[in-house]
Amino acid sequence: MRNQKKEGARKDWSDIKKREILQAVLPLVDLVDIELSSPVLKETLAQARHFKKKTIVSKHDFDHTPSHLENIFKKALSTRADMIKVAVKANSMDDVYRMIEFTRHHRKHPLITLSVGPIGSISRLILPAMGSLYTYTFLHKPTAPGQIDAKTLKAHLKIYYP
Repeated sequence: MRNQKKEGARKDWSDIKKREILQAVLPLVDLVDIELSSPVLKETLAQARHFKKKTIVSKHDFDHTPSHLENIFKKALSTRADMIKVAVKANSMDDVYRMIEFTRHHRKHPLITLSVGPIGSISRLILPAMGSLYTYTFLHKPTAPGQIDAKTLKAHLKIYYP
């Protein structure tokens, strides 16, 4: 559940609407992904635990790779979510290198990392080898900048992860 458009939300929902949506879908899903900045974070995680659902706490930044990745990680870790996701824009290869190091450093924790944007596309192949649990793709239309279509990504993953 994305919190704001700057974090990738398609629409800015009120907190009341977010609660309504959550209550309606929670029994039907296996996993809940909620933004670290969400005002309904704590109650969402509590409800997900009540329904025995896995949880991801996410931080998205579609403008840049923040300098305070460690602070983001510590704050996310404090929520006790099952997984932490950090998806940030790479404006240079140095940003991708920082995400590689960040992922390697925290690989013992359940972590999903991505560098988004055209420069970050390579991270969808590299970061799983560094410890990121997932990568994201699409079938018909990308949902984030720099996503690689499923057919191409699958072909590359078969080459590099036989």
